[in-house]
Amino acid sequence: MTQVTLYKPVVEETYEPMHLAERGIPTGGARLALIDNGKANAKKLLNLIAEELRSRVEIAEVEVVSKKSAGAPIDPDTASAVAGRSDLVVTAIGDCGACSACSLHDALQFERMGVPATVVISDPFVNHIAGLSAKLGMPGYPTVVVPHPVSSKDEAHLRKLAASVADTVAANLTAGAVAAAA
Repeated sequence: MTQVTLYKPVVEETYEPMHLAERGIPTGGARLALIDNGKANAKKLLNLIAEELRSRVEIAEVEVVSKKSAGAPIDPDTASAVAGRSDLVVTAIGDCGACSACSLHDALQFERMGVPATVVISDPFVNHIAGLSAKLGMPGYPTVVVPHPVSSKDEAHLRKLAASVADTVAANLTAGAVAAAA
């Protein structure tokens, strides 16, 4: 018999308030982790964002971690291991209800472990993520919003999209440390 796990992207309980992880850029450059949820163009967009970040933030290395499912949060053991070898994290792409919720959940896991993170979502899910982040204890969590859809765009469009959001990604991850480092 096959077992099916169903994830409900609605939080029915309210979590204790949490705070953003301390922002800054380590001397010698940041270790950036990209959490690819497997959605079409997610990895491509994340890599293009990382390319753009290199002109804004000193990046020592980039690691791409691909999740097994966009509709499930990253495994806590995997998240812990990634957090131990990362200074900054970007999760993507939230372009439906469940994957947006899970990408936010992933980013908040890293925040709880002291690693600054941000989540890339498409514009129809802004209110969904705003409400969910408040219920998870992080009202006003800094997100990166891109036009919907992302999955059907070509590389030239994704490159322009990455360039258009790179400043927001850098600001969300470093909270002003970019200006200090420049």
